[in-house]
Amino acid sequence: MTMMHGTPEDHVARAFEAFLSRIGLHAVRIDPEEVVLGRHRTWRELHMHIAYRVDPDDAGFPNLEFYAYDPMGDDHHGRIWADGHVEELDAMRLWFHFNPEVMESKEAARQELFAHNLGVGQHLRRRGLLPDTDDGPYSKIP
Repeated sequence: MTMMHGTPEDHVARAFEAFLSRIGLHAVRIDPEEVVLGRHRTWRELHMHIAYRVDPDDAGFPNLEFYAYDPMGDDHHGRIWADGHVEELDAMRLWFHFNPEVMESKEAARQELFAHNLGVGQHLRRRGLLPDTDDGPYSKIP
């Protein structure tokens, strides 16, 4: 991997901006000065809820964990490391697949989806990244 020029804060901010641009949020930007350890921010852009927090990695460099909730499509959860590498993390899922010829597979798939979303949702709540909503898939996450 070729290292980009600039500070870790530059790498994180530009990688976050590029990721959001890829999912259709071209106007969302953060400045490198906003990549500060301990920072937590939440905002709405178009129909999406976006939250991030900046924590130190093992060497003390900033990494940014984010969650983008999109009620019109797929959610996105990831971590951006100080070198700009984007690590995709588990996100809430709205869909499940099953074999319609095996009716038990539908309930098993539904239960797997519920367990997955519960685990992801609890992680997001602990990290302060879960959208505050009164309805939708997040309202029942403890």
